[in-house]
Amino acid sequence: MLRRLVSLYQTGCYAAAEELARSIHGKYPLHPFASKILGFSLADRQQFEEAICHIRTAIGLNLTDSS
Repeated sequence: MLRRLVSLYQTGCYAAAEELARSIHGKYPLHPFASKILGFSLADRQQFEEAICHIRTAIGLNLTDSS
């Protein structure tokens, strides 16, 4: 699932990446990578307020991630 999420995001399929990230986030709300990609996908679609919320969540969940 995570490989598909990365692939969707990297190929510019931001709406599909957002949908999959929301699904992963719903099942695993403490998964920092899903929150990060969800935030980035939202930002790329200019939904900045919600994006910031998810990116902050990702940072809080994984303070050691430098990417």
